[in-house]
Amino acid sequence: MKNIKLHKYNWQILSMLFGLALTPFSPCCQAKPPALSTTCFLISGGIFDGISEALGLSNPEKEKRMNEKMEIINQKDKQIAELDQKINKGLEMKDDLESMRKELFQLKERMHLAAEVLGNRPNADLLAKNLENMASQCGLRVEKIQPLPERSQGFYGEIPLSIKVYGNYHEFGYYFDKIANEARIMNISDLNIIGRSNEKQKYSSSMDCILTACYHIEQDARISPRMPLPPFLYYWVYMSESELDETIKEKDEVIRRKEKAVQELQIIIDQVLKYEHDRDILQNRLNTIETLKKNQSGPVRLLDEINRRIPENVWLSQLQTAGNLVTIRGFSLTQVGIGDFMGAMDASPYFSNVRLKISTLRQNKGRATYEFELDFQFTV
Repeated sequence: MKNIKLHKYNWQILSMLFGLALTPFSPCCQAKPPALSTTCFLISGGIFDGISEALGLSNPEKEKRMNEKMEIINQKDKQIAELDQKINKGLEMKDDLESMRKELFQLKERMHLAAEVLGNRPNADLLAKNLENMASQCGLRVEKIQPLPERSQGFYGEIPLSIKVYGNYHEFGYYFDKIANEARIMNISDLNIIGRSNEKQKYSSSMDCILTACYHIEQDARISPRMPLPPFLYYWVYMSESELDETIKEKDEVIRRKEKAVQELQIIIDQVLKYEHDRDILQNRLNTIETLKKNQSGPVRLLDEINRRIPENVWLSQLQTAGNLVTIRGFSLTQVGIGDFMGAMDASPYFSNVRLKISTLRQNKGRATYEFELDFQFTV
C-alpha cells in the first residue's frame, strides 16, 4: 500500500461530518432551542478531531518518524537480498567444489609437464656456444651470436640472442630445423635473409635474426578480490509505528541468521574463488607454452614451404620477417613467373594475403629480368 497522508483540513471536514452524523442520536438533538443542537454537533465533531489528534494521524513529526522507519526497512530488505545472493552463490559453489578440485589437479599436472619443456634458466654464454656449434655443423659461417638483455614475461623468462651467419638457403633451413627439434623452446624473430651478388664469395647469402630461448620462472598464483553486485528492491508499506518497530526487529533477526549462514559458507566460497583464479592462470600459461612450442618450428616451415612453391625461373634475393608479416624480394625472367609464384604461395595453408608490391623490368648482366617485392601473412 502507498503511504496515506491526509491534510489537516481534510480531518476537520471529516470531524464536522462525523459530528453531523452523530447529532440525530444525541440526547440534545430533541431540544427545542437550536443553539443546543448546534452545540451537540460541535461537541461530536470535536470528539472525532481529538481522536484523530490522539492517533497522530495529522502529526507531521510522527509521519516523519514512520517514513524514516520504513526507509530502514527498505535498507534491511536490500541487505537480506544481498545475503540471499551470497548464500545461493555459496551453495552453487559447494556443489561444484569437488569437480573443480579435480580440474585444477589435472591442470597442475599438465603445467608441471609444460614447465619441464621450458626448463630452468640456461647460461647465456653456454647457450650461445651451443648455437654456434650447431651453425658450424650446418655448414654456416658465424659472424656473431650475442646474448641480449633478458626479459621477464611473468611465469617464464626470455634470453634473446642476436645472430648473424652466412650460408645458403638450404643451410639456413637445416639450421632452423635443428633449432626446432631442440628440447628447449627457442623461437626465431626478425628474420632477414639477403642474397649476395658477388659470385666469387663462398657463402651466397647472409642471415640475421633474433633467437629467443625461454625458461620457466616459479610463481605463486594469488586470488583477486571479487565484489558481488547487490540487487535493488524498494517497496512502501503503511503501518502503525509499533508495527514498523516490530518489522525492523524481525528483519534484524533474519539478517543475523543469514549472516551466520554466509560465514559458514565463506570458507567454501573463498576456496572455490581461489580454484577458479588458479585454473584461469594455469590455463593461460598452458596456452602460452603451447604457442611458444608451436612457433619454434616456424622458420623451418617458412623456408621449406617457400622452397616447395618457388618456380624454376624465379630466385630470391631477400627474405625478411616482422612478426607474422613476411616480405620477399627477388627476380624472375618473366612476369608470368611472378604470377605463378604468387599463385603457388596463395595456395599454401600457411600463407595468406599474398600481395605484389613492386614489379620492375631491369637489365641484369645484359639480360632483361623482372625485379619484384611481395609480402604475405605467415601462420604456423
